[in-house]
Amino acid sequence: MDEIYYVYVVDDDERLRGVLPLQRLITNPSVSKIKHVMKKEPISVHEGDTIEEVARTIENMTW
Repeated sequence: MDEIYYVYVVDDDERLRGVLPLQRLITNPSVSKIKHVMKKEPISVHEGDTIEEVARTIENMTW
């Protein structure tokens, strides 16, 4: 198995709501709620998106 760096947070309808870097999970107190330590509104694409749409999404990313 490859190394795992992120846990993907989904809601009850299986919509992506955030990304939780495992480093944050390890370094934050156990009383923290996931919603407080996850990265909200992650950039994502859909399986039906064209290559051009995905490329445009990547081009518009702010690092």
